[in-house]
Amino acid sequence: MTSAGGKYFNDTIVPLRFGEGVIFKTDKRGKKYQVMFNFDSSTGLQPFGSLMQATNGKLYGFTGRSSTGSYPTFLFEFDPIRSVYRTLLKSDTLPRQNSHRWGTPFLASNGKIYSLASNSLLETDPTTGTSIVIADSLNPAVGENYFMEASNGKVYFVTSANNGLVGQFGALFELNLANKTVIKKYQFVAGDGAAPYGSLVEWFPGVFYGTFSYGSGPIVSRGGIYSFNLNTNVYELKRTFYSIGFTSFGGKSKGGLVRFGNKLYGTTVMGGVMDQGVIFSYDPLTNALDTLVNFGTINNTFPFDSLRNAYYDHNTAWGCELISGYDGRLYGISFSSIFAYTPATNQFESVAGLQQGVGYYINSLGSSIWYAHLLETCTKPYFFFTIPDTLHVFQDQPVSFGLGTPNTDTFRWYQDNIYQATQTDSLLHITAAAFSDQGWYHTKLTNECGDSITKKFYLKVDVVTPLGLVFSGGVKGSSALLQWQVSSAANTSYYELQRSPNSRNFVPIAKINATTQTTYAYTDEGIFASPSPSEKERVRFSYRLKEVAKDGKESYSNVVLLITNATSPFTITPNPAKNKLTISFKKLIRGVVKFDLIAANGQPILSKQAKNIETETIAVGNLPTGVYTLQITTSEGTETRKVVVER
Repeated sequence: MTSAGGKYFNDTIVPLRFGEGVIFKTDKRGKKYQVMFNFDSSTGLQPFGSLMQATNGKLYGFTGRSSTGSYPTFLFEFDPIRSVYRTLLKSDTLPRQNSHRWGTPFLASNGKIYSLASNSLLETDPTTGTSIVIADSLNPAVGENYFMEASNGKVYFVTSANNGLVGQFGALFELNLANKTVIKKYQFVAGDGAAPYGSLVEWFPGVFYGTFSYGSGPIVSRGGIYSFNLNTNVYELKRTFYSIGFTSFGGKSKGGLVRFGNKLYGTTVMGGVMDQGVIFSYDPLTNALDTLVNFGTINNTFPFDSLRNAYYDHNTAWGCELISGYDGRLYGISFSSIFAYTPATNQFESVAGLQQGVGYYINSLGSSIWYAHLLETCTKPYFFFTIPDTLHVFQDQPVSFGLGTPNTDTFRWYQDNIYQATQTDSLLHITAAAFSDQGWYHTKLTNECGDSITKKFYLKVDVVTPLGLVFSGGVKGSSALLQWQVSSAANTSYYELQRSPNSRNFVPIAKINATTQTTYAYTDEGIFASPSPSEKERVRFSYRLKEVAKDGKESYSNVVLLITNATSPFTITPNPAKNKLTISFKKLIRGVVKFDLIAANGQPILSKQAKNIETETIAVGNLPTGVYTLQITTSEGTETRKVVVER
């Protein structure tokens, strides 16, 4: 997250407010920067700290303030697949009204989220958004803190501020998840390492390492490294960062440590050449502290970022913590770039830019990172639709079955485990279903995070009834009116009326015995009633009729699609048309969109596909005058419109 930048938004206090932070993502190598969400007054402003991912795949974090002042802050949930933001808890609700949430939320093994609010430790249930106070008066308990769960099953966290107590700067606390008790394990004091920041690392069972930012040493230092042994309750100052001209190890570490191989790595926000911070390594076995990279002097250049029309600047971001990536590199954030460091080769690379400095609030891509680290998460392909056990289609009719996946790069369809090379996108499309298309289908979805295999479903090719049955329907109020006519019912036992919300999964809703009459009717009561008075979404259902003969043979009617309670999701202009049709959707349609133009006699005229579109044009200048059917298929289903070509 960034705590500034992003899109302008309207606000009751400030009519046109600058951007107040974004959630962004990159690819797995830190490149292809993309804003996923813009914070505003309705969601909370200026997020401080890092995102945390729960076992449900969703992300959790804190905003820093609201549009009315410093409080309230928000605990929020963000779904990275659907890009859906939800506020879980406002800090102006009990407990601890108007108390600021510090640091990064922590998800413990019991499924609860833990955070500090002023001097109180809170436990939040992510499923309900409700919080309870676990402990009070944790003096001194103010600071940008991080939590960790140790090998003994208990949770540990540090605080950094003195809260008005002379000589005391932060403390190490232990939370027992079983009985919800909190114990202060160590009080940091000036002169022996104070104001600890960042994450703890458990090097051996019960032995923690961390960084502090003030005090200690024969020369006034700006931070260092400490250890704490739970087994003996012994604190030990291991190394200090000095500020001696331009030759120091660095100073004032505002982030924690990360374990990589047999060493610990971290950053400082000061010290080093040009006093802009360093990347360092620390060996707990030998107590060796080494400077690896001096920020501000990397290659003595500032690479240009054309995306933001600015230069990379290599000052360490306050509170930056390195993370260990999948590829053997350490990733972190400077004041204006995402960077990667390779310990094996001592190579540093800026992989993406973050605009900083004067005017950073108006940077639409996000800017200003505070007490945050990157979160590495990779989601394999995900699809929205429920896959049926059996998909019924009709002989000689088109088949379009879509998976509705937002994060798949390649698709491989299989029929009876045989790869179908012509099916290359999210739609299984068959122009005219034949009995040879019948079989078991599944899909292999692939992106940079790996593969996902869908379950198998059976494609059943049904025969349309040869008895001349005409099936139709309409809408009256909130009910569907279905009717059908038959030339003869002498050999028919009964009719089964079936309904589907998606033209794929049909379920029986009525059984009507055949009689000597040739006209039948059925009313599906209340099916189009709105879920609530404010419901504006379209309501659609498909109907079909199964005719069962006296000898047990089955046949099916055509499908009737009934839609009510909404406007069309797209417009077609002009209609009538002379040279071209323009189809305009009301929102960006993700995935593959297929367009089929069919003549009045049922003959397909043209077919084309497009991907991730809002508009599309179809040339009709070479077609004869007449009425045509335009069939538009998306991941949400298929709709048809009549279009007219005139000269």
